[in-house]
Amino acid sequence: MPPLSRREILKQADPTARVVVLDGAVTLTHGFHAGRILLMSVDPAAATTFTLPEAAGTGNTFHFKVGILNTSNYVIATAGSDLMDGSLTNISTTADNEEGFQAANAVTITLNGDAQGGFRPGDWVELTDILINQWTVRGQTTTNSASGTTPFAT
Repeated sequence: MPPLSRREILKQADPTARVVVLDGAVTLTHGFHAGRILLMSVDPAAATTFTLPEAAGTGNTFHFKVGILNTSNYVIATAGSDLMDGSLTNISTTADNEEGFQAANAVTITLNGDAQGGFRPGDWVELTDILINQWTVRGQTTTNSASGTTPFAT
């Protein structure tokens, strides 16, 4: 990973820059997006993809939070041949129900604002770059359905 520029160092030290509003599709970078809260705040009718940088074993973490309910899908995708492993907990707002979904060599996470999670602002997904081509995932989301469905795809 190349060294950070003066601008990137100052941005990381600035507390007002700790939240990055993602208001459209973007390919994330280790230098700018890692370690920040990535607030997914897109027009509710627009399907939007956020592409992770290639995993290189940096230990960088990307913290995604739902800012606006999007029923047209927030998609978090890996780059190249990267894979995700880990799990998400999905809690129903209409039933006394909590489910866990496991990522096994997943390449995308889809939060559809309903059964796949992402129903409430504050729902979160965290991805950590642990090895070359390998991400770990954890998080907690809500659904407006009695039961959820997996947000992971391979």
